[in-house]
Amino acid sequence: KLNEPFKGLFTQGMVTHQTYRDKNNQWLEPKDVTFINNEYLDKDNNSVAVGKVEKMSKSKKNVVDPNDIINAYGADTARWFMLSDSPPERDLQWTETGILASHKFINKLWEFNSKYENYSDIIVDDEKIINQLKIIINEVTKNIENFQFNKSVAKIYEFVNKINEAISKKLISKNNFHWAIEKLSVILQPFTPHISEEIWLTINKNEKGLCINQSWPVEKVVQKNIKLNIAVQINGKTKNVIEINESLEKQEVFEIVRNHIKIKRYLKGQNIKREIYVPGKIINFVL
Repeated sequence: KLNEPFKGLFTQGMVTHQTYRDKNNQWLEPKDVTFINNEYLDKDNNSVAVGKVEKMSKSKKNVVDPNDIINAYGADTARWFMLSDSPPERDLQWTETGILASHKFINKLWEFNSKYENYSDIIVDDEKIINQLKIIINEVTKNIENFQFNKSVAKIYEFVNKINEAISKKLISKNNFHWAIEKLSVILQPFTPHISEEIWLTINKNEKGLCINQSWPVEKVVQKNIKLNIAVQINGKTKNVIEINESLEKQEVFEIVRNHIKIKRYLKGQNIKREIYVPGKIINFVL
């Protein structure tokens, strides 16, 4: 009997890119193609034929040298873009706009240092904000464990937006602003380790060692039993309104709805073509 060293195999998708051909029908590398006045041109300003998006290969020259990206934008930008754009099991289309957006976000993270230094020490009831941030931290953890890295990235975007909103409206104390940046540094570590360390060291003035040596946060959330009324629709027509807890995940909401005695009657023996969920508002089953 052979004992496998691993319990499972996770196969990631391919990295893809647009393909290009010159006037002689020869393949061109993306770095040799420019887009000017709604037209793709080569280095000699000749028109370029744009082909299909295919997996990167040397034969079709639709490859991007990682060193070029790292030299121009840094390794964190490349990592962030690749992890954020799509689930790891699917193909990833490499785009310049995606790289630029990722680089902009990395710079946005760095700005927290100056924002913290210039933030006034105020007294404010920020329990609600902190609780929301703790929920997001736990969701980032859950998504990482499920190999849903793009969902973790989306939650980190949400975390950053909530901090920025809180400081712009003076809804968070400086002490908890510091706490939030520390937690952000730690949850960024698997994705963008370099900016994570820089933020950690700057905010703590080199007094707490390296960020990578910190314990991963497991936050205790203050549970509040908030109820929501969800309209359940079949082919766009409301059949019932069901009360659910606000804290439930999408899959949990669907499980409750599918097993509801009135909704089960409508779904029995039916082929569900599509399930639509507007969080906290509507579920629609398209039959």
